[in-house]
Amino acid sequence: MSFANEARKVREQQRPYGARVNALCHCLELYCPLGFQLSLDYLQRYAGTFWRHRHAVPRAPETDAALLTAIRLIEESRNLQTAAAAVYATERAEQKARGRRSPHPRETTP
Repeated sequence: MSFANEARKVREQQRPYGARVNALCHCLELYCPLGFQLSLDYLQRYAGTFWRHRHAVPRAPETDAALLTAIRLIEESRNLQTAAAAVYATERAEQKARGRRSPHPRETTP
């Protein structure tokens, strides 16, 4: 199970709606910046309702749109985090090459 594969399943309109919501939950298991439940609540607040009390809400145009918006939001967040981690890795490699083996205690890591 990979994040990209699960995200693709969320976008497949021919899949049953519950399976698409389940795929989104798998994405959140792989990348949940706020923890699973808080990330899910955040997505519902900003994307719209696609999930209610452990059950997918009935399929409708607005729930489809909310689901697609939710996967877009989580992918954008993940892409930003991945980019920040890559920049940090490059910087740390350069610092190590110059002999600085440990990051400064005040430095934040992604």
